[in-house]
Amino acid sequence: MKKNILARMHNDGIIHGLTSLQEIPSPRDIPSAVESLVREFSEKYEVPFESLNLPEFPENINDLNLDEWVDQTSFSNDFKNLAKATLDVLERELSIVESFQEFDRLLSQAESTLNETEFYVFDDHIYVAKRSMEFWKAEVDGTKIWELHASFLEGRSTRGPINWWKVFGCDCVGGFFGGPGGYIGASLISVIMQY
Repeated sequence: MKKNILARMHNDGIIHGLTSLQEIPSPRDIPSAVESLVREFSEKYEVPFESLNLPEFPENINDLNLDEWVDQTSFSNDFKNLAKATLDVLERELSIVESFQEFDRLLSQAESTLNETEFYVFDDHIYVAKRSMEFWKAEVDGTKIWELHASFLEGRSTRGPINWWKVFGCDCVGGFFGGPGGYIGASLISVIMQY
């Protein structure tokens, strides 16, 4: 099965966005600023870009109900149930190894229940969930690797503890709305809005 190139470039797209952003836009401008960065990244690597058509983010990430995002899609109930099961895994905040085992179980279930088109999207969804966890959780000697690419955050504190499971959830569900760039865009928006 042909793999979605932009979803497979997920971490590079996140790094591009973090590196290119010079300052935090006003809350209402964050989505358009991020969309511009995702478009720029897509053009640089000559991959198709669709305008992000993400649902509205609440002011506080903790108020975001990702199950409602999934319910807004036109996918089958089987697909929606599997996507919500992915979110359940993320919310439980298991180790990366345990999460990956659960994701592989869901992918196996999807392969036997979804049609080819939906399985293709679900495969990207799981792939992005894995890459998201690896990227955002990566630390070496106490350094958060992702922050090395985000100089615009120097000296800024978060509004509270970062809600990482919502970042991972936005990341792996964002593509349902904004095509492959939606994965990158939703992830960046969900982190930036917490500063």
